[in-house]
Amino acid sequence: MKVKAILESDFKKISGQNRFVRANTYYKDGSYYTHLPYKHSSGVLSSLSGTNSLFYIPSNTGPYLAGQNIEVQLLDHNGLKIQFVESK
Repeated sequence: MKVKAILESDFKKISGQNRFVRANTYYKDGSYYTHLPYKHSSGVLSSLSGTNSLFYIPSNTGPYLAGQNIEVQLLDHNGLKIQFVESK
């Protein structure tokens, strides 16, 4: 399922190819928010742990900065891996 989300961390790298960046997305106060792991390399398997979404970045685009609206693909959204955060 694709959703619109607010990016909470910067992604400053501009790549010459399309990328899927692992991300963690949660829902709060009627909006989705997405945080990117510190390490994005495809060889860093630890960045896959705890992620629940993918952020598609077309080639030669970016940088993407915190606060921007983006679209992410939720992974296993029927498996309740999306965290719903209550406001205090």
